[in-house]
Amino acid sequence: MLGSTKPCTIRAQLKPQPLFSPTPAQRAVPSTLAALLVLVSPPCQAAEPVGLHLETSGSEGRLLPCAPKTSCVSSANFLSPSQYLAPWSFDPKTPAAAKRQLLDELVGARGGRVVAEDEGRSYVALMVPYKLGAGKTDVDLLEFKFTDVAVAFRSEAGVNIPPPPFCYTPGCISGPPNRARMEVLRDALGWSSQETDEDKKWVQILLHN
Repeated sequence: MLGSTKPCTIRAQLKPQPLFSPTPAQRAVPSTLAALLVLVSPPCQAAEPVGLHLETSGSEGRLLPCAPKTSCVSSANFLSPSQYLAPWSFDPKTPAAAKRQLLDELVGARGGRVVAEDEGRSYVALMVPYKLGAGKTDVDLLEFKFTDVAVAFRSEAGVNIPPPPFCYTPGCISGPPNRARMEVLRDALGWSSQETDEDKKWVQILLHN
């Protein structure tokens, strides 16, 4: 079922009281140790609300498209080519094996964490950090919806960055920085895009008065 991470809890064990009456100096020692324990204990990770984009009105569910002019790309943005990327094929892997490979890459190799999962709809969402440059970092909310042979996805950055005005390589599509990050992820997994030749023909056109 959909949900976010649970808050952690701290448990303490009570020790039996001593049979003698301690002096004030002796009573101060446990208090000092308790204060040190509070100082060195790692903070709990509180549960945080995460805005998800899975339409659940149908039995299968589907990913929602990105809002215009956002640092977001999705396989559902058919009418916005700069924010569209075709679903990925993971053939010949099974969906279960493909999901394990994806989680190994995003959680194990990139330090991400799962924030929601719906096994009945083959859906999983993760928060994955990435570098913004100059020592700054941000996180992408990555959402995936698996079928028998492919996976649809949605990637939205926490920081909205305008797309570059043009492409640096012939035939590329200008779009949000998420495009490049998702293409790098696809290549790292060894998967392929389910795109047709028509998908590759669109390029950004700048009109001047």
